[in-house]
Amino acid sequence: MTKQQRALVAIATLLVAITRWLALSRTLWDWDEAQFVVAMRHFDIAAHHPHPPGFPLFIAAANALHQLLGFDEFHALQALSFIAAVLIVPAMTSFALAAGADFLTSFLASLILAFFPNVWFYGGTALSDVPSMTLIVIALALLLRCGTADPGGAGRRVGGPTLLGLAAAIRPQNLLIGAYPLLRRRSIVAVLVTGAVAIVFYATAAWATGGWHVFLDALRKHQAYLAQHDAWTSPTRPPLTHLVDDFFIRPYRAQSINILTTVLAAIALIRHRKPVLIALASFGPFCLAAWLLLDRFSASRFSVGYAPLFALLAADALATFKPRMQTIAASVYIALMIVWTWPALRIVHTTISPPVAAANWLRANAHREVYVDPRMGAFGDALLPRITKRTSLWSAQPGDYVLTDGEGAIAFRRPHGHLWKLARQRYFEASVSPAQSPFAFGEGWYPQESSDDDTWRWMGGRGVIRVLASCKALTFDFYAPSLEATITINGMRFKPPASEFMKTIGAAPEVVIETDRVAHNPNDPRHFGLRLKSVDCVR
Repeated sequence: MTKQQRALVAIATLLVAITRWLALSRTLWDWDEAQFVVAMRHFDIAAHHPHPPGFPLFIAAANALHQLLGFDEFHALQALSFIAAVLIVPAMTSFALAAGADFLTSFLASLILAFFPNVWFYGGTALSDVPSMTLIVIALALLLRCGTADPGGAGRRVGGPTLLGLAAAIRPQNLLIGAYPLLRRRSIVAVLVTGAVAIVFYATAAWATGGWHVFLDALRKHQAYLAQHDAWTSPTRPPLTHLVDDFFIRPYRAQSINILTTVLAAIALIRHRKPVLIALASFGPFCLAAWLLLDRFSASRFSVGYAPLFALLAADALATFKPRMQTIAASVYIALMIVWTWPALRIVHTTISPPVAAANWLRANAHREVYVDPRMGAFGDALLPRITKRTSLWSAQPGDYVLTDGEGAIAFRRPHGHLWKLARQRYFEASVSPAQSPFAFGEGWYPQESSDDDTWRWMGGRGVIRVLASCKALTFDFYAPSLEATITINGMRFKPPASEFMKTIGAAPEVVIETDRVAHNPNDPRHFGLRLKSVDCVR
């Protein structure tokens, strides 16, 4: 780049920085943001703090900001996204130039990328998507520029592979994106450098989790979950042909922008110039992987990972015009994205998210236990660390509350508008209600006991549970030391197959549990027949 071109990139970067500041979310909102916050306090991949494989560089860098600058966990994570979002213009300009595009096309591609609605929105969150995207784009630029005739070649020979390893230490998908420019160099040293950097971070993550066996077991379980729920192997996932629209045409529902981007991408693919082919070789494998494996409901977010490809395709198509008209057309395109995205950004920038609003209310008003709906579990861990939390309502007492993402006595809602079409459509509502147990414990049961982590009830030789809610089935978890238990439901007696089991109950008004013997403790006057650890209503 010439001196004037560098100055133009610098000015654009400063202007983009202002727009990134205005897009900063006031509070966390996404489930993964909550997991990242908890991971900064106690890193444990097996407990999904965060979920596998752990984003080790992202968490380590946020912890560094937390320790050095005093940011709280959310703002430390968000600061990384903000820095990465500010660097989009120089990073993308450098990558497009390295791929062979002219300066104007490269510069316009960087501005288009910066103002894609999903890139702009997620750059203000505490998520890893934009930091991952920006870092891999910089790595690609260095890998593509590396050459022995290049004055900076020696540095890039190490810098490119190192940055690729660092990008993989945020998200392993970046190895797919960097594979083409890395392998085309035919350097075993470059491959080893990338692998060594990534392995160091994931080995540290495994150590922090409890060792490789724990780490790999968590990874296998997570892969099994993805295969069952998110990937093309899921029985509930629509056919792949139906998901082309979600991942590549309408990752967010902005019709005019979607149509224009698709038309421009098609033109660029028809032209198939060198920069486009290089971008396709780099980002194409991850596009395929996202389409096959990732959650379709989060396409807006996951498509950030390959947004640089679509930005370059759009800019390359606009290059069919003369420079002045190319600039005007790109300006109109970008202005359209700004106008559409701005209302959504104002909502997240100026309002508290429903989960945080509900947690704030509970911190001010809850003086006993809070029952956290499993769908809000990560938020409970992140936002209510000093409040005793339970996940099952069976042991609820007067004065307890329940936190859920549905309707409730006190509801906290976020406006929809364009934000509904841009973000994942969940946690737009959270609520707090008085907790009410679906059961009443009658004769034979002793008072409830609890610790910080657990709740239980003992009974003698016979205990009666009245079912107050409409339950299709009950799940039991109990302990009967050296004794046999018998349960009666609707007059039918049976012996539990295990200490944890589920049983269909129909419209049974009560459950009777009996044991053949009771145990005694010389220091306790009670008779111990069975300890109930939990009983849940399946509605």
